[in-house]
Amino acid sequence: MMKTLSTLAALIPLSFPLACEKEGKAPLNVIGTESHIDISDNRGPILRYQISPPNRAEPWRANYLHPLFAPSGTIITENAPADHIHHRGIFWSWRGLFIGGESVGDAWVGDHITYVPVGRSYGDRSDGSVEINTSTLWRTDATDTPTDFLREDTTVTVAASGDRLHLRVALTALVPNVSIAGSDNEKGYGGLSFRFGRADKMDIVSDGNALVATPAARTTGDEVEFHFQAPPPGWPHSITIACEVDGKPWHSWVLRQEQSMQNCAWPGRTPSMIPANRPVVLSATIRVQ
Repeated sequence: MMKTLSTLAALIPLSFPLACEKEGKAPLNVIGTESHIDISDNRGPILRYQISPPNRAEPWRANYLHPLFAPSGTIITENAPADHIHHRGIFWSWRGLFIGGESVGDAWVGDHITYVPVGRSYGDRSDGSVEINTSTLWRTDATDTPTDFLREDTTVTVAASGDRLHLRVALTALVPNVSIAGSDNEKGYGGLSFRFGRADKMDIVSDGNALVATPAARTTGDEVEFHFQAPPPGWPHSITIACEVDGKPWHSWVLRQEQSMQNCAWPGRTPSMIPANRPVVLSATIRVQ
């Protein structure tokens, strides 16, 4: 059953089972409030989708996944770490946001950008997985009057096993000539971003080849594997991520082997137009083992 919640009215927290318990599988559960949606199974929490900002002083710190838990119950994402306070778990953001070639904000650090939730739903699927759907307007106050210039429709699917999730972010322009870009330097970072703990204690592998992080983006295979060196009890041995743009594998990554984020760097430094007649769809499949 899919439950729809309007963000335009006060919400009552809800909790209900999303899958009948089957032999060898833990049933998934969801709790939804006005500010966030939590997914768990009978072993413990799996993730939180933070829809609204938990702190009014940071209206841009919204619309992200954190915490994400390993199957052991250990939190593996980080939000507002001291070294990069703008990082927020698993998030999707860009340094360059433009209307008609003019900058209207920086979503990475929250300059002139707020997120306006306009709808959400969640429920179970026939295969026992959980699906969350949200719709969000990106608003800038850098124009003469506050302008909603992007619509984001996002789906988060958690597999019945609880150790695999799929993230789909669809962006549609609401005004003419909207474009987005990564950072205006050799890094070109921006897009789907992943702030995991212990990044300074991991090896990176793709297509069976070890990768060494460089300041600029690197070309990878379809999947990027992050292997943790001698992980402590409860910490996963690896996290594997495969990114796509409009259904095609994306092979440009900004990688870090220090305390920082990992980033499917789309579109990179050069701005890309966002159409009004069809969405640009970014997606990532994440496995925690």
